[in-house]
Amino acid sequence: MDRTGSQMLSSERRMSVTRQEQGKAQEVAGFVDTPYRHRADKGNEEETYTDLIASRAKAYPKGVQNNLVHYFTVENLRLAYGEIEGSKAVGSDGITKKKYGENLDENLENLHQQMRKMAYRPADAKLILIPKPEGRSRPIAISNFEDKLVQKVMANVLTALYDQTFHRFSFGFRPKRNAHGAIGYLYNKLRRHNLPWVVDVDLKDFFNTIDHKNLMEVLKIRISDSKLLRYIVRMLKAGILVEGHCRETTTGTPQGSIVSPILANIYLHHVLDEWFVKTIRPEAGGKMVRYADDVVAAFASEDKAKEFVRRLEERLKEFGLSLNLDKTRIVFFDRNHENKETFDFLGFTYYWGKSGTGFKGVLKVKTSMKALTKKIQNFVHWIKENRSRYKQALLMEKVIRKLRGHYQYYGVLWNRGKLYHFYHEVVRNLFRWLNRRSQKISYTWEGFKMLLKMKPLPLPAESWKLIDLTDVRLYCV
Repeated sequence: MDRTGSQMLSSERRMSVTRQEQGKAQEVAGFVDTPYRHRADKGNEEETYTDLIASRAKAYPKGVQNNLVHYFTVENLRLAYGEIEGSKAVGSDGITKKKYGENLDENLENLHQQMRKMAYRPADAKLILIPKPEGRSRPIAISNFEDKLVQKVMANVLTALYDQTFHRFSFGFRPKRNAHGAIGYLYNKLRRHNLPWVVDVDLKDFFNTIDHKNLMEVLKIRISDSKLLRYIVRMLKAGILVEGHCRETTTGTPQGSIVSPILANIYLHHVLDEWFVKTIRPEAGGKMVRYADDVVAAFASEDKAKEFVRRLEERLKEFGLSLNLDKTRIVFFDRNHENKETFDFLGFTYYWGKSGTGFKGVLKVKTSMKALTKKIQNFVHWIKENRSRYKQALLMEKVIRKLRGHYQYYGVLWNRGKLYHFYHEVVRNLFRWLNRRSQKISYTWEGFKMLLKMKPLPLPAESWKLIDLTDVRLYCV
């Protein structure tokens, strides 16, 4: 973006701001550009602005935080620039990270000045539909790069303020926590406690149905900075471009937005997690784990599980959310019963199996059939599209990376058989589609095996090297 373009963009955004907002912008005349970074008291580690927010929030856990908009400094926007990947899809303006960085100092200064004057408004996001195996599609909103910078700083500020208040059974999109932690946490709760009635919760279209007014009321419990709250409203209200036409957003946090995961976590922490800890657990007991909007709860009796579902439906309705009753299931998960059922969580099927000695009642996990089928379909689609696009050596390198990525996520104890299943499907489809690059057959089976000897594909690791879900270090951070 050249100097003239930057000035025009700044001018257009100023014109879109109301006179009342311009008047109120005088209130932030004292907005300082002093970097919120200084040397920590101990050691030589540099304390970041998120450290400062977190330490203040920890010192006043029930306090209401103000002056948070002051952290949108040029330096912190520059840090966000370094943190955002340049390979991500570009927004409606077509500006890439590299292009924005050609006049980085000037662009960041202009953005900072707009924010000081409350003149910054996010542009409409570009809608991309990601196809799903079942024929539906998942909408992803792609913001302009400059909007991503503001979203990144906003996400950092909110994470620093809220993350330490989240419960230990919440894992999605949090620092030092991941899906393996959630899988291991649930595994150990079911293994150690007699909780044979599992509720597999499905929230109906969660991200797209979050009520903006309710979300803002939740945020106001901890935040009194009216400027920051107004910027969040603008992010939520930013339009979505669909086939060149702008569609206003009245509910939901757009998937694809950098700030969307932390806003969703804050909302579900208030709506679901706190309610479970303060209301359900004292009365009905039980355990719960949540990864973003994927939720599983377990109870000692069927009555308690049914009561939880009934009260959860009422609780969600209060905040504009709802259960998908067709997919929410109460599962009989008794280790000692012949008619015990299974359930899925984050791509894994939980089931009671046998140990090598024949002892019944050993909790195991394996790749769910739904996830495995999807992964195989994704690979088939990829190899069909790319078998002639890359030279063979590069193509094989990409196949190797795909296998390793699959093993990295699904490589848990008890799941080696499903890892081999995926490996054999990759080999079979690789042989099949390499032979369809032209009318002439490229490989006999013997010739293909020679190729695999020259460029061997990685096999699943030995069982003792797989992730042990009994290790509490997966989730005790």
